[in-house]
This record gives sequence, structure tokens and C-alpha cells, in this order.
Amino acid sequence: MKRALLTLFVIALAGPVCAQECPIGRAVYGPVGAAGELVPTAYELTHGDRQELRRQSNLSVTIRNTEISRAYDFTYAFSNGYGRTHLVYAGRSGETRRQKSEQGTPGSPILFFDEQIKTVQPVYAMKDKAPAYLLMPEMGVTFWYGGDSDRKFVPPDGLWKIVSCK
Repeated sequence: MKRALLTLFVIALAGPVCAQECPIGRAVYGPVGAAGELVPTAYELTHGDRQELRRQSNLSVTIRNTEISRAYDFTYAFSNGYGRTHLVYAGRSGETRRQKSEQGTPGSPILFFDEQIKTVQPVYAMKDKAPAYLLMPEMGVTFWYGGDSDRKFVPPDGLWKIVSCK
């Protein structure tokens, strides 16, 4: 978490980035390093509209590693009032869906930021404007220590930046 906050501070000092006007359903995100640059990694994050994962929204998240051809899906859990939005584990991409509530499954709170690193409201639908940055401070650690982890798939926890609009 400290590393992610340091990254936010460095990016804020560096000035705004050129964020694309893109709906969240078309946005592709990549991890950001400590100096605010994109990390050369095989990880990417995309959103989808998946009825079978329906919770409070059809909006889902897929994090994939293209080097090892593995991807995992998540749903959003939005809290009422003064709470956080969380990514809830929905299983490996392409497998039969089953809602899990087991301890030790991957997931993380998720925070949304604009180009000036100001917090913005969570997104709820595919057509909503994609935030410039996403912060998932616990994603890596929950994959590392997750129940069936082989430690080959450990996405960076921390800041992710929009890199393209497909």
C-alpha cells in the first residue's frame, strides 16, 4: 500500500497524463511502476459485460497474463454509504462459473482516479467513462497467498493506467 501511495505522489508531481476518452468497456489497463511509467509486463486488465457474473452490475473485470495464457474474472461489489468498492473473485476465465465465498480467494478493494489523481466515483456500466487510473492495493498479495496459488500468476497490486481503448 505504501508503494502504491508513493507512486500516486510521484505521478501527481509529474503532472497530468493524456487520458483517452474511452468507455470502461473498451479500456485496457496496464500496471504502473514507482516512477509513474508503465511497467513492461504481460499483465493487462479489461472490463466486460457478462450476464452470468451478475451481482450488482453486469460489469466484470478480467486480469490476464499473456505470457502464461492465464486469466481470472472478478465482479464488482459496491457498498452502500461510506464504504469501498471491491473486486470479488469469480474464477478462472473460461471455466464454469460458481460463486465462491471461500477465504483466501483473490480480490481487492478498487479505487478510481482521474488524470490529476483525484478520486472519482466507481463505474457501474460498460458505457461509463473509463477512469485514467485504477488502484487495487491487495490484488497481488491475495493471489500470492490464495488457496490454489501456484505463484505464477501474481498481478501487480497497486496502480494501473489506461493504455489503450479497443
